[in-house]
Amino acid sequence: MNLLCPNCRAEIDAQDLSCQNNHKFKYDDGVLILLEQNFAQKLSSYLNEFSQIRRSKWDGYLKPKDYPLLPYGDAVTGNVEWRLRQLDLEIILSLLRNRAGQSVLEIGPFNGWLTHRMAKLDLDITAIDYFIDDLDGLKTKKYYDGDWKSIQMDIRDLSIIDAQFDIILVNRCLQFFENPVEYFIGLKRKLNDNGIIILTGLLFFKNPIQKIKRLEKDKLDYIHKYNLSFIFVPFKGYLDFEDKQKLSSNNMELRHYLKLYKANLIALLNPTLPRHYYGTYRKK
Repeated sequence: MNLLCPNCRAEIDAQDLSCQNNHKFKYDDGVLILLEQNFAQKLSSYLNEFSQIRRSKWDGYLKPKDYPLLPYGDAVTGNVEWRLRQLDLEIILSLLRNRAGQSVLEIGPFNGWLTHRMAKLDLDITAIDYFIDDLDGLKTKKYYDGDWKSIQMDIRDLSIIDAQFDIILVNRCLQFFENPVEYFIGLKRKLNDNGIIILTGLLFFKNPIQKIKRLEKDKLDYIHKYNLSFIFVPFKGYLDFEDKQKLSSNNMELRHYLKLYKANLIALLNPTLPRHYYGTYRKK
C-alpha cells in the first residue's frame, strides 16, 4: 500500500516517512500521523480539548483488560450501544467468511473493538480516523493482541491512500459526513473487483425534523457547557429517506437488522423515529 503526502501528493518513503519535498511524518504510539500541516494544527488543538472532555466523562469506564472482550464483557453488559455493536459483529462475521488474507479499509474504528475482531480473521486491515487517544481513539490498539495499520488522517479525503481494497467498512459513522451518499459513491472507486462495502448502523428517518432539532440543541448545549463545538468538520448528522433512496439507486443493498424488528415496527408508526438498517455493496 502506497501512501501519498497530504501536503503535496508526492509518494511517501516507507522507510524514513518523508516525501521528496521533505514533508516528514511519524508514528505516535503505533499510529501513523498522516495530516496536512494546517489541518494537523487545527485538529491537534481541537482534540486536546475534546479528548479531555470525553475523558472527564468516560475515563475508567473501560479498563485495558476490557477492550479485548468487546463488544462483550462485564463492562458493557446491559449497554444498549454495545448490544447494537454485537449485532454488527454477527453480521460482519457472516459477510467476511472465507475472505482471509484480503485487504480491509475500516473507516471510523472508534476504540478498535471491531478492528480487533476482524484481525482474528487473518485480514490485512488499515484503520483510519481523526481520533487518536487511548480512551476511544486509535491508540487503544495497544490494548489488543492483534496487528493492523492505524492512520490518523482526514478521512474525508482518501486520495492519499494509493491503494484499492477488497473490503471497505464504514463503522456506524456514515451520517458524520457532509454528504453521506457522495462519500459512499467515492468509496466505490477504492474497491477491488469482487470487493464489498459494508455500512453498519444506518438509522434512516422518514421525518427527520425532531432529529434535526435535537442535533441543533445538542450543539448549543455542548458549546454552553464546554465552550467548545463538537463539530470540527462539517457533517450532516443524520440519514433520511432521501439518502436511503439514493443509496439504493447506487446499488447499495439495504437490509433491516432482523433482531431490531420491534424498533423498526414502532418507527413505521412514528416516522420521527429511525429505522435500523445495514448496507452492502458488491462490485462485480
